[in-house]
Amino acid sequence: MGYAPATASNLVVDGDLVQDFALDPLPTVRISGRVESEATGKAIEGARVRLERMGTNLAEVTTNANGQFTLTDVEPDQDYDLLVIATGYYNKRVPVPVADMDVTGLLISLRPRPAGFDVSGRVYDATTDAPIAGATVEIQDEGALVTTGADGTFRFTLIPNGTHTVAAGAPGYEATEVQIEVMNGPVSDVAIGLAPGGQALVLSGKVTVAGLEDLPIAGATLKLTDANGTARLTESDQLGDYVFSGLPAGRYGITVSAQGWRPVSETLDLSTSTQRDFALERAEGAGFVLEGVVQLEGREDWGGSTVEIVEGPKLGRATTDGEGKYRFEDNPPGIYRIRASHPGYVPASTVVTLTSNQSQGFILTLDQTAQTRGCEGGCGGSGGSPAALFLLGAGSVGLLRRRRRP
Repeated sequence: MGYAPATASNLVVDGDLVQDFALDPLPTVRISGRVESEATGKAIEGARVRLERMGTNLAEVTTNANGQFTLTDVEPDQDYDLLVIATGYYNKRVPVPVADMDVTGLLISLRPRPAGFDVSGRVYDATTDAPIAGATVEIQDEGALVTTGADGTFRFTLIPNGTHTVAAGAPGYEATEVQIEVMNGPVSDVAIGLAPGGQALVLSGKVTVAGLEDLPIAGATLKLTDANGTARLTESDQLGDYVFSGLPAGRYGITVSAQGWRPVSETLDLSTSTQRDFALERAEGAGFVLEGVVQLEGREDWGGSTVEIVEGPKLGRATTDGEGKYRFEDNPPGIYRIRASHPGYVPASTVVTLTSNQSQGFILTLDQTAQTRGCEGGCGGSGGSPAALFLLGAGSVGLLRRRRRP
């Protein structure tokens, strides 16, 4: 928690100057929202929501039975990341810019992992047999990554049947890979010995839109193949960032692909940790979908709202159906400003960065007009209730309207 500049009061005691400072804490804000399954829309209880800034873990809370979470005492005017972790789901990182007001209504959808089994073992010094704490262990084809404990042990959950490559690395050791077979049951005896003297390398970077390098592409698939034909897979996160860790030095082939974009491939010779960015060009004829729901609370019929794309590479106008749904198709990548309006409500807008069709939800609350608020039993067609705009669009970054706490 930060503090406001101090004010001092002076007091002279026996010829000595005594100076007291009164520090007032700076105002803080809250970040709240809901975590749900991308497949079913059901709330995820017990998900860990971690608040990070520049890679530092600042706070962590757990979702309740309704999938809801609230982070309190958050310093305003900062850019944060929320890292959401839940058993049975892929981790998700969501950027959250915070101004001087509460951030509410975040909707975070997690993609379920396929059914599978536990894989556990230990990483040790191949010379002394001593356990290696803090080693990075990765099941490459699953994109699963863990760190060993003080006793050198590690554990993965929900790993599906099949043959998998497990890679381990630690500073001062040669990176090592082993093959395992999961067949209808857990694997608990994976032992990985690391030889001293090597250096595990990291390949990282960003996937963006060609010509618009400030626009990230989330959910791009990156396939890294070594000289032996062993492949590792990972995906770019909401900021377009990706990382491969625990790599031995050598020659690799990498392919980057995403729906609606032309894939790129190249060969990399790694001798040190390297950052490599990729800019993808839009595939010919490919367009992206921008869709969502305008919800009128307190009414059964959610139709009749007007939704407009007022700024962006392609403009458009639509009217919501009886379920409040709207849809814009064949949109080029870029930044869009969406405006929603309904009789009896104050119009509101949000900004969406559109680079794919993978859904990411944001909620924007519309306020009643003063005239509607004063009606009894509803006025005109608005019903006198607030509305909420749900924006769906991949890799999207939405600017939420925030309410100041009383």
